[in-house]
Amino acid sequence: PAGSTLQTVQGSKSGAWSASTSTLVDVGLTVNITTVSANSKILVTCAFRAQMQSGTNKGGHFALRSSLDNYASNLTASVMINDWGTWNQEAGALEVLHTTSCASNCLITYKLYGGDSRFGSSLYVNDTWGYANVESRITAQEIKA
Repeated sequence: PAGSTLQTVQGSKSGAWSASTSTLVDVGLTVNITTVSANSKILVTCAFRAQMQSGTNKGGHFALRSSLDNYASNLTASVMINDWGTWNQEAGALEVLHTTSCASNCLITYKLYGGDSRFGSSLYVNDTWGYANVESRITAQEIKA
């Protein structure tokens, strides 16, 4: 029936990523899903450990993007702010219900993008200073239209 889950796929990233850039770049956390039904919705959930360089008035930006528009626009995004003057580490999470106009057997790739948006701070994913083995995950669920 409509609203039922047709399939669930997951991607993960265990290695560290960092960037100091004013544009959003691919973090390396990716999931591929091939639709089994026409006009499905895709529920994309992303959980990651983010860290920002120390210093006041720093900011960073994370976003989910899809291959349907060649990763040109954000499906959803979050901003990370540091006004404390110390390293800031938090659990990042993004979720979006993506309405597609795809036929069945349509391959869609979802990716996490990240970048610095204020004052030259560096952003990190899965960087825990060697204290733990951290893995970030991205999940895509196809929902029947």
